[in-house]
Amino acid sequence: MKYYRKKLSVYPIFEWLEVGILLCFAGGFLDAYTYVTRGGVFCNAQTSNLIFLTLNLASGNPAGAVRYLTSVLLFIAGVFFSELCLHLSRKKRDEFHGHSYVLLGEIAVLVLVGFLPSSVPDMFVNGLVSLAAAVQFDNFRKLEGKPFATAFCTGNMRSATEHAMHSVAEKDLAAFKVTGKYFLIIVSFLCGVLAGYYASRAAGGYAAFIPAALLAVVLICILTGNALQNRQRARQSAEQPTPDAVQAAEPTDNAAQPAETNNNAAQSAEPFRPDAILASARQDGAEQKSAEREPETGNADAQTGIGEENPQ
Repeated sequence: MKYYRKKLSVYPIFEWLEVGILLCFAGGFLDAYTYVTRGGVFCNAQTSNLIFLTLNLASGNPAGAVRYLTSVLLFIAGVFFSELCLHLSRKKRDEFHGHSYVLLGEIAVLVLVGFLPSSVPDMFVNGLVSLAAAVQFDNFRKLEGKPFATAFCTGNMRSATEHAMHSVAEKDLAAFKVTGKYFLIIVSFLCGVLAGYYASRAAGGYAAFIPAALLAVVLICILTGNALQNRQRARQSAEQPTPDAVQAAEPTDNAAQPAETNNNAAQSAEPFRPDAILASARQDGAEQKSAEREPETGNADAQTGIGEENPQ
């Protein structure tokens, strides 16, 4: 529990490693799903779709190029929609709800795809899945403070290799741990590809319900983690004194200072009187002389008393 409490205080829930593993599994699953069931088109890897589009155009097959073009265009539309949601959430300082709404939209699209019969054109289905994949790819771009991607492995492999080099050359344990996180992300993507291949071969179009269920688990984790983070912040703010209380306590501590200042000001405001000072000095001198005479008188009386007692 201490591990998760520490993570709650450092990272938002949608950047956790556990959430990234589920998202990458879903991303690999969707690529295998569209490739196996919908005509060999990748919903995530738009670079390959652009290559196939260009090759079909070069070979004089514009009809074959259109099915790849649809996936590319809807991927762009998905990124645009995702950025719009994130922009509005940042404007309201509520990034959590932006991620939640995007996940809900992606789940709805995948559930719709799962119910579509095989008679629906592949181009339409691939476009919807590309839309959902684009939303996921654009929304989740950080893994505990580090950049990562849920749609492909190229960037993750580069980042893993970079941190591996630093861990060896600089003997940096933190870089080694980051390398391990990237390795887990890549493995989860490949496991998603394998699961998507076998599930698509076995269940056909209904296999789309599996990544939808995974994303629902991610959504529940995000909602739960956000509630725990809000409770933790409320507890911390209750333990700390408020600025109003601190400001209210300051005048009581300094209450004596104005009085002292007024006394000093009153003393400094008195006029300078030389005659009063001389009179005070004369009075002090007279008191000192009278104090010196009193012991002499006392000694004389004592001597007189002694002389009177001896004759008796």
